[in-house]
Amino acid sequence: MEIFERMKSKESKRRQRREYSITECTPKDRLTLAPPQPGVPPYVLEHIANTSARMLKNKDGSLSEKWVWKVDPNYGRKAGFPEYVNKIGLPEVVLNFQTRVAVVFGEHSIVVGKSTRQYMRHVLGENIPVITIPAAGHHCFLDQPLACVAAFRSIFAEW
Repeated sequence: MEIFERMKSKESKRRQRREYSITECTPKDRLTLAPPQPGVPPYVLEHIANTSARMLKNKDGSLSEKWVWKVDPNYGRKAGFPEYVNKIGLPEVVLNFQTRVAVVFGEHSIVVGKSTRQYMRHVLGENIPVITIPAAGHHCFLDQPLACVAAFRSIFAEW
């Protein structure tokens, strides 16, 4: 639960939407994965960055020299998921979902390590598919997209 504690502390202050000057930096310059993950193709990160930001407009409607991230800076604080998970516990949250659940993670994820995988398998039981994406980091869909598609297709075919 350590990662949720870090998220909670970062979200404790109400954030203002930060504006960036296009002359200072581009969205690709500012994009960081959390947790960090080496090996993601640069064109993938550039696409994510460019589609996750928007240019601001001047009062006359023309495009300004500033851009912002499209995401609501207070989204995490509003959602309350980290607090809910810390209060209830992740396995209990998953077991109480009113829909089918599968756990998919990257083999080299720094968040879902060996002990976490063993714990999930033990607590969640054999009825919930737990699938490892080989040679993938935490953001497995970024560095192993075809393997993720194959895993999801297999899961959905069984459902």
